[in-house]
Amino acid sequence: MNPHRHLSSFLQVCFAEDKGVSSTKASLLTGYMSIGGVLGSLIFGTLCDYPRFKRLLVCPGAVLFIGISTSAVTVATRYEWISVYAFAFGLFDGCYEMLLPVVTRDLVGVPKVGHAIGALYCLMAFPKTLGPPMAGWIFDVSKRYSASFYVTGGVAVLASLIMFSLNWVKPVDVVEERERLLPSQETKGSRKEVVYT
Repeated sequence: MNPHRHLSSFLQVCFAEDKGVSSTKASLLTGYMSIGGVLGSLIFGTLCDYPRFKRLLVCPGAVLFIGISTSAVTVATRYEWISVYAFAFGLFDGCYEMLLPVVTRDLVGVPKVGHAIGALYCLMAFPKTLGPPMAGWIFDVSKRYSASFYVTGGVAVLASLIMFSLNWVKPVDVVEERERLLPSQETKGSRKEVVYT
């Protein structure tokens, strides 16, 4: 689960200002992250349509990269490196956000996808709601933004490891399910009632 898109945006700006970057330049980090997010959705969305790209590996791989880079950015001392991190974070977060519903559909199938995505986003609301106050509390205790980055990165790495463990679950064959759910040739063009099983 990725509880830190908005938290990371705020932390990036505060972290950059703490490193001596002007508030104007620091606020541009959110823009870099957003541009990366759009590109990540488009690039990974296109690539993951090809069978060679295993969505069940790409999605947790993106979260793992987010976690490692979030912890590693704390050693950045220059604005350029923080900017690269913001863009890369956005790129892989865009991949994660775009693939999450698709991977959920792959795991549970079309008939159950509505309930699964509803439950997933309900569960994701807790860390997204509690993350910013917790990051503030961590800063108040440690007086360093880097501690919040370490905790956030650690949560992302843990989440990616849990997601990697889902690879033992056999994905639903989408083509087979589509053929089962769509009307057969004998009902096309007729007024026969279609019964979905």
